[in-house]
Amino acid sequence: MRSVGYLISRKGSSLLIRGYPGTGKTLMALSLIYSHRGDFFYISTRVSPEEILEIYPHLKEEIQRIKILDASKEISLVDATMRRFSKSDEISDFLLSVRYEDKPAFIRALVSLLRDSENPLVIIDSVEAIQESLGREILSDLLELSDEIGFSLVIIVERGEMGREDYLVDGVIELERRIDDERVLRKMRIHKLRGCSIPQPEYLFTLKDGKFRLFEPFSYEIPKESKLFEPLEDPDENRFSSGSEDLDEIFGGGFRKGSSILLEISEGVTRRMYHRFVQSFYLNFLRRGRRVYLIPTLGTDKGEVINEMRPFLREEELKNLIFIEREWGKERLRGEEAVKEADRIYERLVYEERKGSYEDLHVTGVDASYSRYGEECIRVLEEGNAFVQETRGLRIRIAKPGFPFMKELSNLSDIHIKMENFCNVPVIKGEKPKTQYYAMLVDLSEGFPKLRFEKVE
Repeated sequence: MRSVGYLISRKGSSLLIRGYPGTGKTLMALSLIYSHRGDFFYISTRVSPEEILEIYPHLKEEIQRIKILDASKEISLVDATMRRFSKSDEISDFLLSVRYEDKPAFIRALVSLLRDSENPLVIIDSVEAIQESLGREILSDLLELSDEIGFSLVIIVERGEMGREDYLVDGVIELERRIDDERVLRKMRIHKLRGCSIPQPEYLFTLKDGKFRLFEPFSYEIPKESKLFEPLEDPDENRFSSGSEDLDEIFGGGFRKGSSILLEISEGVTRRMYHRFVQSFYLNFLRRGRRVYLIPTLGTDKGEVINEMRPFLREEELKNLIFIEREWGKERLRGEEAVKEADRIYERLVYEERKGSYEDLHVTGVDASYSRYGEECIRVLEEGNAFVQETRGLRIRIAKPGFPFMKELSNLSDIHIKMENFCNVPVIKGEKPKTQYYAMLVDLSEGFPKLRFEKVE
């Protein structure tokens, strides 16, 4: 939104926001008030001033400089404190000149107000509705006034496709709302922003809690002043925490002990994205004195995994991260030989390396398992399920695109989570149980990575 804010900060600039009903055009336009330094006018025929503040109460609570002009009735102007202004009966000679005598009454009143306003921003919502109410075309008048008086103009239109207006304004943004298997997905598409850089053409956004929120592209760097990860307690004696309050809540208050999770990775999801997801589990288990057994996905750098977690753990905790070493991706075992090797691994975990509680985390990159066990991979994974159930641990299986037994793997799992990349933002959805889309965000404000998930709605 920085580029959009820069555009409307220029006097006389114009921005078109288009999209079908329900895409979030009004909320996006109103969200501009947070970055705009100056007076703010909202013109609409669809709702009264009282209704707009009732629908979006955060404007009344947080913003004291918005003025709402009702173009469908006799001039009605209020500010965010609900103080109503009376219509001016005396209009200057300038406004009654030949140049302005054919303008509708609300434009004359608007011009009168704007002349004494400081860096005004005007929103027209929507231009079709206002033109229908007035019985005349008004866009040309508004663009002319914007250029002459020097106010910024935001125009909302009720369509998604390109129109004549696109050629007349400085910026064009399209909002899209898509339903994907009963899940809501929202995208903002930037078609042009004259004189402004456009880092990427599409952005994911949400209207959660009645507010427009744009998700920035995913990025992650270890904080310079890092702190120990603050673990979350288990929700109860029968459930583990993931280390993320949001993730625990999405899946019913934590993850049942003895259960298994399938994390399915879609095309376009980067290693850094899905590593942040499982890292939250790693850190929470390790900081709570448990062990993490890891068969990484093929191509994973063991040293990188360790170094990325070292700033947030004590050294004795980091020693509980145990990599299960085999010839992953090199030698393939077949038939009973594969199952016997899996049995030996679990026996070793029980009898040789572990004392006390077995409530550990087991993470497997299934591409590594498949590279060694081939078609016997599912049998080996079934052995893993039995082991985790018996020891009341938690298993996470990471499946990259192209894994040939995804359906069978989903059937083996108690929870199936799919991660996708929308507009360079990692997004998860529950396939089992079914959930909506949630954008994954990494909060580093406390010196360690804390995963937050925000619903796309």
